[in-house]
Amino acid sequence: MTLVLGVDGCRSGWCCVTVDADSGAVIDSFVRSSFRDVLDSPAELICIDIPIGLLDRPGQRSCDVEARRMLGRGRASSVFPPPSRRAPSFADYRDASDVNFQLTGRNLNKQSFNISPKVREVDEEIKAGMQDRLREAHPELSFWSLNGGASVVANKKTAAGRDQRWRLLLTIFPELERNAQLPKKLRGLCQMDDYIDALACARTAACAAGGTAKRIPREPQVDERGLRMEMWLPA
Repeated sequence: MTLVLGVDGCRSGWCCVTVDADSGAVIDSFVRSSFRDVLDSPAELICIDIPIGLLDRPGQRSCDVEARRMLGRGRASSVFPPPSRRAPSFADYRDASDVNFQLTGRNLNKQSFNISPKVREVDEEIKAGMQDRLREAHPELSFWSLNGGASVVANKKTAAGRDQRWRLLLTIFPELERNAQLPKKLRGLCQMDDYIDALACARTAACAAGGTAKRIPREPQVDERGLRMEMWLPA
C-alpha cells in the first residue's frame, strides 16, 4: 500500500484525504489543526493547495501564469497571486498590501490576504529538500484533467459546481457516496468544497506517486530560499 495525501486549507486547519495510490481507493479523511501535524502523516507523498515558493521581487510565478492559461477565462481567477514572503507577517490588510507593493510592485488582493496565514504556516515549515514529498497542486487543474482538458466553469460553492466536480470524482473514486456529502467526521470542521478540493489534490498525489503526473512549468523558477515554484497535475 502506497499512502498519499491530498490537503486543502479549512476553517479548523487542514482538510486531508488519504488515498492508496496502488489501488486508487480513498482510505480516510480527517482534519489536522496545524500543518506540522499534516507533515507527521505516514503518507509518502502530499499534494497541497497552497503556494510553495514565494516572490519577494517584481514579476509573477510562471506556474500561476501557466495554470491560468490552461484554465481559461472561466476559472483563471481561481489561481490567486500569492503574497510576498513578508506580507503574511502583517495582520492588517493595508499594511500587508503596502509591503507587498514595496517588494513586488503589486497590491495584495483580498483573496490572497485571506489565505496568507495558511501560506505563512506552510512557508515556515518547508525546506527545499522536502519538495519531492510535499508538492503544490491546484484542485481546478485536477478537475481540468478529469474533464478532458476543459475547466469546470461553475463555481465550486454553488450546487451546480459541487455536483459537476463530484461526478468527476466518482469516475476515479467510485467508493464515494453517489450524492455529494461531507463525511460525518468532518462536519463542523470544514466545508464541502474543502473536502472536494482535498479529494482532487489526493488524486494528483496518487498520479504523482504512480509516475503519471506532470509539473508546470517544465523548468520552474526558484525563489530566494531555493524552493521550486511549480504546480503538479495529472498528466
